[in-house]
Amino acid sequence: MTALLQRVYNNTTFPFSPTDTLSNDIFLKHIPTATYAIRYPLALPANLSDDHCLTTLIRFPGEIYYGRGVRQYICAFLAAANQTAFIEANASICQHEMILGAPLADGCLWLTPSSSLPPSGDANNPTTDHHSFVVYFARQSTESPVFAWFKFTFRTLLTLYILHLVWSLYFCHYIVLMDNLRHSAAGNPLLVHDGPPITSFVVVVGDPTYFILSHPTVSFILVLDVWLSAVYFGLATIHVSQMQEMGHYVLGCFYGSRTVWFAYFTMRVVAVLVKQLHLEHRFASVDPGILAVAVVVYAGPLMWFISNSVFAAFFHFLWSLVVAPAQQFTTIETCPGVMAAVFLIGSLPIAFSFTLARMTNRPSMQNRASLNPTQFASPTYNDIKQKVLWLWLLRSFVGTNKAEDKTLSVGGTLHRLFRQHAGYRKLPLFSLRASDCFVECRDANKIIVKKLRLSLLAGLDRQEDQGSDTAIRLCPIDHLQSFCTINMDSCLVVAQTTSMQGPTKSLPTSKWLHVGASQCQWIL
Repeated sequence: MTALLQRVYNNTTFPFSPTDTLSNDIFLKHIPTATYAIRYPLALPANLSDDHCLTTLIRFPGEIYYGRGVRQYICAFLAAANQTAFIEANASICQHEMILGAPLADGCLWLTPSSSLPPSGDANNPTTDHHSFVVYFARQSTESPVFAWFKFTFRTLLTLYILHLVWSLYFCHYIVLMDNLRHSAAGNPLLVHDGPPITSFVVVVGDPTYFILSHPTVSFILVLDVWLSAVYFGLATIHVSQMQEMGHYVLGCFYGSRTVWFAYFTMRVVAVLVKQLHLEHRFASVDPGILAVAVVVYAGPLMWFISNSVFAAFFHFLWSLVVAPAQQFTTIETCPGVMAAVFLIGSLPIAFSFTLARMTNRPSMQNRASLNPTQFASPTYNDIKQKVLWLWLLRSFVGTNKAEDKTLSVGGTLHRLFRQHAGYRKLPLFSLRASDCFVECRDANKIIVKKLRLSLLAGLDRQEDQGSDTAIRLCPIDHLQSFCTINMDSCLVVAQTTSMQGPTKSLPTSKWLHVGASQCQWIL
């Protein structure tokens, strides 16, 4: 293995100038052999004690992936009095990289002397001599063509499954809604207003992202999908471990943004625990758009910090945690590190949600953030991605006259309930707002006379297992209204269950869910 890598990557095949180090390439790639390498010019001390080995080792390229054998090789090299003789006797060191026992890649490290590099002092050992070397760390992927085709098939099927979910969990509900608006709107008392009659509707479709991000199967499979390409994730991690070549650093940050699925999966798991423990009031809903941007921003710097600090020793420990004693110096098992990375990235949005809830639940913040019912119905009460899109594409929909917009807008009942009692949130850590649709009610002159904000019932926990004060009961009457409503009115059960009935005096403190015609799942 070393002979192949050294033949591909050396100072001749990839020219290296010891006097003009800024012009040298750090990242090297050779597509025909499915290999890549990273090289650093380093001034390294000799006669270095083991106590100071780690502080020098973290300067090496790709050091976060060094197994026990590679680390021992480097420490022995740094402790040698004659390092050139050490290299001649021990040309290189290699390791096998596994994931769940399956071959992932082979990595090798070697050093070549470079006497023209300028020396630099070592604060920990100021009396030691420094010698100049070019350090190479190269990897060859062991991924077979069969596995590549498996990933392609797997991702194709996953895409089809997600498209199926997008339709069945979200877009199919628009068919019932639009049919109800066509046939049931005329006699709907909820659409009565002072002014010209409503003659047409325009439905502004929402974002189905909530139903995909919060789906347990999808989030788990996409976490698994990240690790199906663990070789490329490892490359991205090495990209962000340095800042000399900013192009590769930025590329690594963007590829590392796939770790946002670690956050979504962790949020989905924690959401179940939060519901079971009735701690919904302790956590705030997280805007998925902000979370995605945040992962791009913090994942790269976080990995850079770990790779260039003593915290890398934690991952060094994990690589050998489940490796058999006979293979400790030749093999690393990446699975424990994978689980640590999922927890590390996934815990940050949980901490953010908890902190945000503590801040907004303070009395001073609650008074400042109090909203009247019309504000919950407004398009401006939304996630950041929807706000940006509407400001760019649908400025006329948002409206320039905010006072008029509040007067025209009705709906947003779910969000008002969420503010009143956090237990109504079915998935407390996920924001449902972007999935809402808006219906423009227009008169014969195409002038908007009313705007409706509708949310899907799938995001509501009716608290049926709780007391009567919070439980939302299901009205047994079939209604002709175009969409669902929640109010304090219970309907009298009569034989003719196809007509809308008036309210009664029974159970005055209970909330009732009145389902729309044809079992419409949209609620005003």
